[in-house]
Amino acid sequence: MNGTDGIHYPFGGLQAVVNMDEVTTTDAVSIISFRPGPAGTSSAEVGDGVIVDVDFAAPGRLCTIRLSREALYIANGPLDDLIGPAGRQSVIETINARTGPRLRKLDLGPSQRQQLGSLLFGEGAAAAGRIIAAADVSDDFDEHPVVRAIARLATYNAISPNGMGNKIISDDRLDSGIGFAFVAIRDDLKGDGVLSRLNQRQYQQLVDIVARGERPVQRNPRYGNAIREQIDLLGSIIDRNSRDRAQSQQRNQQPEPEQIAAMRFPDTGTDLFTSDGSRGNDQPDRAATRGGGRSPVDIPGPASAATPESGSPQLTSPGRLEVAYRQRPDGEWIKIFDHNLSLIATVPIINHGRKAGGWIAQAVIPTSLTIADDLHIVVTSKNDTGSDDPFERIIDAVETGKDAAQLATEGRVSDAAAQWRVCAALWNELGDKTRSNLAMAYATGDLEIARLAQLHDTVRSLI
Repeated sequence: MNGTDGIHYPFGGLQAVVNMDEVTTTDAVSIISFRPGPAGTSSAEVGDGVIVDVDFAAPGRLCTIRLSREALYIANGPLDDLIGPAGRQSVIETINARTGPRLRKLDLGPSQRQQLGSLLFGEGAAAAGRIIAAADVSDDFDEHPVVRAIARLATYNAISPNGMGNKIISDDRLDSGIGFAFVAIRDDLKGDGVLSRLNQRQYQQLVDIVARGERPVQRNPRYGNAIREQIDLLGSIIDRNSRDRAQSQQRNQQPEPEQIAAMRFPDTGTDLFTSDGSRGNDQPDRAATRGGGRSPVDIPGPASAATPESGSPQLTSPGRLEVAYRQRPDGEWIKIFDHNLSLIATVPIINHGRKAGGWIAQAVIPTSLTIADDLHIVVTSKNDTGSDDPFERIIDAVETGKDAAQLATEGRVSDAAAQWRVCAALWNELGDKTRSNLAMAYATGDLEIARLAQLHDTVRSLI
C-alpha cells in the first residue's frame, strides 16, 4: 500500500465555491459545498480552528468548511482528513490565483472509494456526518450534561487511531471531551441517575462504546479505567432495576384470593342495564370510546363548540393535538394557549381535501396538557407571533425543522410530520420556496431524513 492508497477522504471529490470577498477582507476561508436544508446544520470545531457544517437532517451532506487562511497550510491536519491533501491544495491554488471571479468554483480533490474499515459508523460522508452530528451535541450547552457526555464517548469511540483512516477530529479535542464525560457520568451516578433508566439493550450499546471498537474509551490513558469502573457500577444498578421490575410484574400478575373470588362472582353494585334495556348511567358507552385511541377534547374559549366552522380538536396521542375543520376556516393558522393564556404553539391549517378530513392543523404540545380546559384555540389570518427581524424568523424556522428531525429519529413519524408542516409554512412565509418544499417533502414522506438515532438521542428521551 503506497501513499494514500486505500484512504477515503469523506468529502473529497465534491464541488465547492469560495467567496473571495470574505478571504480578502477577513482572511478567513469558507469552502461552501451544499446549501443547508430546512433544519439548518450540525456544526463542530474539529481542530486547528477548522469548523465543519453538515446538513442537520442529512449529516452526510457537507455544507461548509470554515477556517483561517493560515490553517490552510497545516499539513496532515483535520482538513486533510476531510478533503485530502489534494483537496486542500486545490483550495490554496484557487484563492492564490491573481485573477478570477468573486465566487470561485473548485473541486475538493479526487474521491477515493476503497472500502477500508476506518470508521466505526460506516464509510464515507455519512460516517463523517454522524461524527460531526455527535460532536455538535457534545458541545451544545443547551443539552443535558449526560447527553453531552454520551455524545462525547461516542465521538471518541468512532475515530480510528491507526493512521489508516480519517480521524476527522483532533486528539486534543477528543481527550478534553473525555474528561468532561467522566465528570458528568460520575455526577449522574451520585445524583439524578438518568443513565440508570437505560434498558439492557441500551446499556449494552454504552458498554460497546466504552470497551469495544478500534478506539475504546477504556484505553484513554487518563480517564479510561475510571469510566470503565463507572459503567460497571451502572450495569449493576440497571440489573437490579430490571430484577425489581420483573418481580413487581410477577406480583401484579398473581391475583389475591379476594380478587379471584371477585372474578368468579362479580359484584357490579348495579344492573348493567336498566329495566328498559338501556345502558345504566354509570356505565360508559363502548361505542363512544372507540377510534384507535383518539380521544376528543372539549376545549373551552374560542374553539369550545365542535362545529364545522370552529373545528374539532382531538388529542390523537399524548403531546399531539389535531384540529380539523370540515369547512374552510376564517384564517390559515391556529394559536394554542394554555390555561394561563400563555402561547404554546402557532401552527398552519393545511387543506388535505374533504375526503381526507378537510382542513387540519397539527401541533406538538407538552404531554402534561391532557385536560379539556387546559387549552384554548384561536384561528388567525397569519402567523403574527414571530419577530419582525428576519434573522429571528429564520432561527424559528430552523429550530422547528430541527425539532421535526429529532422527532423523526425517535420514530415519532406523525409528530415529526406535523412539525415539518409548521417548518414548511415558516419557510414559505420567509419566501424560501426551496426549503419550504423540502420540509413538506419530509412531512409527506416523499423524502426521508438521513439522520440516524444515536445513543445520546436515547438518553435525551429518558430525561
